[in-house]
Amino acid sequence: MSKIIKKAITVLLATLIVVSMVACGGGDKSFSYDGKETKLSHELKNDYKEGDYDNYIALTEQADALLSEGTDFEAFKTALAKVWDYKYEFWGNYVVSYVNYYIYGKSEDANDYVNYITMFYDATEWIEGTEHALADSPFKADYFVDMTDEEIAEYLGEQKSERYYELQAEQNEIISAYYQLDYEDYYDGAAEYYLRLIDVNNGIAEEEGYENYSDYAYPNVYGRDYSVDETDEYFENVKKYIYPAYIALNERTKAAFSSFTDEEKKLCNDFENSNGFVNYMSDFKKYARYMGGEFLKAYNYLWNGKGYYFISQESGAPQAAFTWALISGEPFVFFSKEYQGIITIVHEFGHYFAHWEGGGDGGMDLSETQSQANEFLFTKYFLNNCDYSDNVKSYILDKKMLNTAESIITCSIINEFEKFAYTVEDPTAEVLDEYMESLNDMVPEIGGQEYLSFLKRYWRAVCIDNAAYYISYSVSLISSLEIYAEAVDDFSAGKVAYLKICNPDAYPTYRGTVTDAGLADPLSEEAFVAIYNALLGIEEEAAIAA
Repeated sequence: MSKIIKKAITVLLATLIVVSMVACGGGDKSFSYDGKETKLSHELKNDYKEGDYDNYIALTEQADALLSEGTDFEAFKTALAKVWDYKYEFWGNYVVSYVNYYIYGKSEDANDYVNYITMFYDATEWIEGTEHALADSPFKADYFVDMTDEEIAEYLGEQKSERYYELQAEQNEIISAYYQLDYEDYYDGAAEYYLRLIDVNNGIAEEEGYENYSDYAYPNVYGRDYSVDETDEYFENVKKYIYPAYIALNERTKAAFSSFTDEEKKLCNDFENSNGFVNYMSDFKKYARYMGGEFLKAYNYLWNGKGYYFISQESGAPQAAFTWALISGEPFVFFSKEYQGIITIVHEFGHYFAHWEGGGDGGMDLSETQSQANEFLFTKYFLNNCDYSDNVKSYILDKKMLNTAESIITCSIINEFEKFAYTVEDPTAEVLDEYMESLNDMVPEIGGQEYLSFLKRYWRAVCIDNAAYYISYSVSLISSLEIYAEAVDDFSAGKVAYLKICNPDAYPTYRGTVTDAGLADPLSEEAFVAIYNALLGIEEEAAIAA
């Protein structure tokens, strides 16, 4: 979920095909957890000491004086290196406080992470300004060793304004305050904070030369290689292909579930809703063994070795699941009380494994494809190798596809909503809710007023801390479903495609990476035709594609 996750994947394929039928369910004996108490592989503690920020300020003043004098480069270099150390310290403590807040939900941790990120931005701003000053100083040749003026200019880029950093700090203050809203104040309070955030985020965009935050965030926050305008046609394809698939899957799953025995219903509900750590880790490990190579090594390291995981059962803590990294580079996974299903666990492990392999700045769309394709391959493997009845297997798969279709639709709606929110004049909560109602009217059979109520709550829940994010979740599902479609015909082929997008030779663009793996451009109609068939389990070309 985090915007800062960096990933890339390298895997040695296992060639052994598992053909034996095995019973599903049951915990992994090597990973013992009863699902009742908070379980942490490691305790995270801040290493910030009182006076560190004052020491940092003193060092910046010393470095400023040395740069102004322009005679003692070695002393300047030493002071600058210590400033960099403090910058890393501030970031490391920010991560620790952020994670501890999610584990325990304590307001002091929330206040701490805002303070640490503010210090981090302060250090970042100072270092950036200092490096620009170095380009026109007696220390230029010593600092920019063997670099031409053109190379120096490219390295430095355009210096960010003081206002930019002030707005970044204000952004974090708003997000922190939002998370500390009381339940009874949440609905109206979240809307109020979002309206403030629109102004702040648009201010950041304007400081960077963009008309609005959506235009800014696409390339600069999420590393997308498609524009906001290109998602107009994408949304049309969602309505044309995904919405009809959703309707068909909804009817199919309702009819199937109503015919099941109580035992069959329990199997289906457990797979979707029960605690995956308690009930399905043995199945996950079998899947990891099948994937083999570094995938299995990462699994064993995380769950049975020295890896970092944080599983919270604290009711008052924020609810989320995410993968990130400590300042040391050590990746970790986090799961709150309400986010411990097996599919969520598998999803986050996809992020973890990518980070394990060294990280490669492929952007958020690639990151989510790496995790979501892992979900589909696990589900396919699980259903291929469990002893459930064919009817139950079909239902579990159809329900997974139904949830996927709804996610594509909902995330696309959120993207359309945010495009409006960041461009409409004088937005109010009422104006935003009215626009959401117009979007809901485009997909009336999803749930009518009930779905509209959900959407109104949902934008208040996801658009503040994850502004302009959700189109990545939608687009990545398109490519992930294409990988699943390959696995339907030949599981090993799906595996190869998955590993190819996880370990490309380079990351020129997201769309370039997936097409290099033999997949369609996820924003093209061709991709929607392919996944419409995959969603409905149709092998031949669907009639809707004609």
